[in-house]
Amino acid sequence: LLVDLLGDSNLSEPILRKVTQFRDLLEKMLVLDPTRRLSLNEALQHPFITERMSATSENDVQVS
Repeated sequence: LLVDLLGDSNLSEPILRKVTQFRDLLEKMLVLDPTRRLSLNEALQHPFITERMSATSENDVQVS
């Protein structure tokens, strides 16, 4: 399915990893059974979110 979504493009490893993590997060958030669905706290701990937040905070520029 991932290949179908992305086509035959040669994506770099970091971008492919992010796309895969995003897809995993969406699948877990869209589970119909609420007992199996990802909770808000679990979603916030997902690698797609935590790695993105970490990269954002590292790139923040302080303005004085």
